[in-house]
Amino acid sequence: MSVNKAGWEMVSGIQQFKNFKVLLNQALESAGAHRIYSAYGADFNGWAIPDAELNKSVFYIFIRFERPEILLVSCKPEYMREEHAHEWVPGTYNREDLERKVTGFEFGGDPFLLKGS
Repeated sequence: MSVNKAGWEMVSGIQQFKNFKVLLNQALESAGAHRIYSAYGADFNGWAIPDAELNKSVFYIFIRFERPEILLVSCKPEYMREEHAHEWVPGTYNREDLERKVTGFEFGGDPFLLKGS
């Protein structure tokens, strides 16, 4: 087994990741998310945003550690606004979901692009 060396950048990288998570959480709140839940696993870290009326998570945002430069946004097709459906593709990890990959700081306007938001 081969293991890559962790360099001195790791400590500042972890702090920057924590700062990014706080920034994104604040952006979601200011965009109207009434609740935000943490979602995490061995290969990803993210957020689940529930619908206030349905009381279930309908929107997810993930950072997968194998591709940390991509913010992966996913939702179920039934919650997608029709006028934005062309911007989404079938999910990479769950083919029943729709997803949109965001690189850099592409967020602008309504980041949810979902029905009812």
